[in-house]
Amino acid sequence: MTDVAKGVCDTDAVNVSQLNDSVKSILNSSSTYMNNSAAGILESTSTYTDNSAASTLKSANGFVE
Repeated sequence: MTDVAKGVCDTDAVNVSQLNDSVKSILNSSSTYMNNSAAGILESTSTYTDNSAASTLKSANGFVE
């Protein structure tokens, strides 16, 4: 079969182009979500590490006096 139109009703068949477009959209959305999540996690861990290092240094300086 060739030149099959895109399905519009829930019971219609889907053509390969329509299926590929849906898969690409899902992959792009999940990639964006993961990238944003990873960036947020990295920011949180960096802030935690910076704060912990500053606190440790402050404590260590207190013992030097």
